[in-house]
Amino acid sequence: MSGFEDKSVLKAKYRNRTEIIASVLEAAKDDGTRKSRIMFTTYLSYEQLTFPSSAYLLPL
Repeated sequence: MSGFEDKSVLKAKYRNRTEIIASVLEAAKDDGTRKSRIMFTTYLSYEQLTFPSSAYLLPL
């Protein structure tokens, strides 16, 4: 048995805009936090992190 047979560990969780923004703000609350640390903490790619922030605030 390998460690990857437990499917609950590999299940993806979808987040809405509010959850993404909250996780970015939480990760960036310390002064001088770098983009790479925010990306690692929030599980976002560079493209997702640099996406215009105003797009997250627009209605669906």
